[in-house]
Amino acid sequence: MNWGIVFSIFLFISVPSFADKLKLKSGEVRNGRVLTVTTTQLEWQEEGKVNKYPLEEVIGVEVGYDGVGFCMVTKAWGKERCDLFLHKLNGERISFSYQDTPLQLEFLPVPMIEVLTIKNVSGTEIIRFLEPGTFGFWKTKNFSGFANLKSFQENQLELVSDDKNKNTMLIALEDFETFSIPKKNKIKEFLTTNSVKLVPGYKSLNEKKYGKATFLFGAAAVSVLGMIYEYNQSVQSINSSQEFIPGPDGRVYVVSNVLSTDRYDFHNQRFQMYSGLLIGVLAYTLIDNFYIGQMESKDGNTGSVWLKADAKAGAVPQNQSYGGVSAKEQIQYTIEIESRF
Repeated sequence: MNWGIVFSIFLFISVPSFADKLKLKSGEVRNGRVLTVTTTQLEWQEEGKVNKYPLEEVIGVEVGYDGVGFCMVTKAWGKERCDLFLHKLNGERISFSYQDTPLQLEFLPVPMIEVLTIKNVSGTEIIRFLEPGTFGFWKTKNFSGFANLKSFQENQLELVSDDKNKNTMLIALEDFETFSIPKKNKIKEFLTTNSVKLVPGYKSLNEKKYGKATFLFGAAAVSVLGMIYEYNQSVQSINSSQEFIPGPDGRVYVVSNVLSTDRYDFHNQRFQMYSGLLIGVLAYTLIDNFYIGQMESKDGNTGSVWLKADAKAGAVPQNQSYGGVSAKEQIQYTIEIESRF
């Protein structure tokens, strides 16, 4: 009997099809499974045992990566990429890697995500990658809609629906189908988030400047009530200023005189004054609520824009004849700009 063939068959049966091949700088090559990857170490499972290797000792991982494949669009990319492995996702940030560089862990704040889609994943597998606080569109056999992941309870997902009632639901893991973060309506999102800031005196009230808040809100309320009153008075002045013009056929025509009515002009001018006051209050409210103001920059000065020139020495490729390329030391000048709007 050829013991080499038997040993090869034994290895084929022992190592699962999703096994990864770990290459270390010491020259050692191991077959197993990547559990987690952080910025400092790799957690490796082999024959039921878990070991941790510092990343500086690792050359790379081949064959596969134990992660959930997903597609994502970010504000920086502008297009969909599906060559991604999900590491962790919660309400604040996502960590993932690329298929060609599974050890290079990337981090991204959740607000930077435009679209995210996870498909063809079982419920028992998805709980390893989604953490409590994850919000998005859930599709299960019994529920479809936006919800927040509260916790995992005995093979169940505990979801809190995104509606007025905030209903809590328990979804069995086997009923899970897909999870996604759909593209947001930017205009609707902005209005929903910032519409309250359009109320005069809102920021002053949050800052406990009650006198300023009362003045701004009162000025806006008085101007609105004044506009309503002057508009009604203008309409009444038009209706009360009537002229009777006889017709050639004996009929009498009733005509409202608008142009030569002093009372109408008086109320119209006051209406415009109240309109100007309201526009001024709203303009000040926009500036007061949305203006960030001056900020302290990295060099210690206070200003809204900070410029810093920097010079760095680096190797710049230089073309040579016969298709060769050489490197030449040159000083590269850069400018950093810090600004807030």
